[in-house]
Amino acid sequence: MTRVIHADLRLIQTPGGLQAYLGFLLNAPAYYGHNLDALHDILTDVSEPTRLIITFPSSCAPDMSRYLLRLSRVLEDSSRENPFFSWESKDFGPTPR
Repeated sequence: MTRVIHADLRLIQTPGGLQAYLGFLLNAPAYYGHNLDALHDILTDVSEPTRLIITFPSSCAPDMSRYLLRLSRVLEDSSRENPFFSWESKDFGPTPR
């Protein structure tokens, strides 16, 4: 059975906040480095079928937008390298109030 994790990023405003949120959702170990390289390491070590479903914000600050693009690349690379990990992007939605 596949573990499904839903990550709603619409309220996340900083890369640090994003890393803390993903670390929590993925049950990252205490030594998790809170950066994209560390995230890649965790995702390529997943040993049970896991699907990450992400809702991206419809708009955000330019720096965060660039970070989310880099995150997407890490997720793609991780899913190619690890057959147990996959991900998908839900439709962009309005930011909740």
